[in-house]
Amino acid sequence: MAKIENALEKQNKFWVFIVGIVLIIGGIYFFFDMKTTEEAGLPVRMKKVFQIVYDFGGKYAILAIFEGLGLFALISGIQQLRNKL
Repeated sequence: MAKIENALEKQNKFWVFIVGIVLIIGGIYFFFDMKTTEEAGLPVRMKKVFQIVYDFGGKYAILAIFEGLGLFALISGIQQLRNKL
């Protein structure tokens, strides 16, 4: 049982790092997607929570949230992986 818990713990540490990378890449993608939509003169539509943030701060606020969460997860994942070794 301890071996299974140890293996699951190692996988969790790895996935935090991957989630950080995905959030950073996703934030960049959404930023450029919103930028091209705005330049085309079309309304930017998304989920309600993101729409509120977009209405408040624009595409830069969405980028800041994704990048902030991504950096936090990335740094946390790196620290967890370093402690594992």
